[in-house]
Amino acid sequence: MKMEPLNNEQNIAFMNDPERLETEREKNKALELIKSAVKHDGSAEYYLTVLPLYLKRLEAATEKLTKIEARLYCQLQGLV
Repeated sequence: MKMEPLNNEQNIAFMNDPERLETEREKNKALELIKSAVKHDGSAEYYLTVLPLYLKRLEAATEKLTKIEARLYCQLQGLV
């Protein structure tokens, strides 16, 4: 099945979906934690113990956002 691009109205609905926005904020927050952690501490122990937890949080948020966006796209295209 060919995936059609969203029209302007659908794109606005997609981008302004409250669940998508909240999940995107979670992802951005996880990314900011990683950025600040890398800037403020350079110990190997820190990177081996704390940073993997932040990376898992980022991975989970990214996966959740991807699922929400895929579901929204399908709903807006009338595929669901």
